[in-house]
Amino acid sequence: SGSSLDYSRPITDGGPGPSTITVPEKIPPHDLNYLSAKDIAIKVVPNNVVLLGSERPFKLFPEKTLELSVALPLAAPALRSATVIIGSQTFLLDVRDGKLVAGFPTPRITGTVINRLVLLYTDDNYDLVDFSFSLEDFGRIVDSDSKESLDNVRVTLSSWSKGVGESFFNAAVYHQKNPQTSSKNGTYSFLVPEGYYVLSATKKGYFKRKTAPFFAGGAINTTLSLTE
Repeated sequence: SGSSLDYSRPITDGGPGPSTITVPEKIPPHDLNYLSAKDIAIKVVPNNVVLLGSERPFKLFPEKTLELSVALPLAAPALRSATVIIGSQTFLLDVRDGKLVAGFPTPRITGTVINRLVLLYTDDNYDLVDFSFSLEDFGRIVDSDSKESLDNVRVTLSSWSKGVGESFFNAAVYHQKNPQTSSKNGTYSFLVPEGYYVLSATKKGYFKRKTAPFFAGGAINTTLSLTE
């Protein structure tokens, strides 16, 4: 039977850490004995944006809740322990609906965070998966001359594909609004699955700004400059 999840339950705590984190250029390779990449998924809660599976570090915002799930192969022996290390904290994985699941918040920092999933089995083998995410500031809309932040800007996100062009991105599926209105600090943010997108921004008294198609997975936080 499944157990309830505690999204902030570290079993060790390395403290808050520095305001930014620097990491090596290359992440160590996976060491898998029973798992394969398709057995592992990570998503943003409650947005349900699935992120794990890309070779590149995915982009997120600080203080977002993630859920890691692992489907164990039938051939795997019994587990001795199952943990995931997120930055300086280690979390236990619980059993839910036949899967191993851990919920955890992203750290309150910006920069790249290296993480490690470790499954230890009773036959003394193990599965080890390293993954990373980049924690980013929110996107901003600024005046092209003064560089001051602009509030009340209508920011619209479109999906883009070759041969079709732009189509409306249904952000409601991911528990977000589209279009958004920039905050008093000029900020906006989208969390999206991997794909190609176009951003546009409009405000009375300014020319409309529209980006070329770009690839994104996770956080969209492009700084857009508007010209009067």
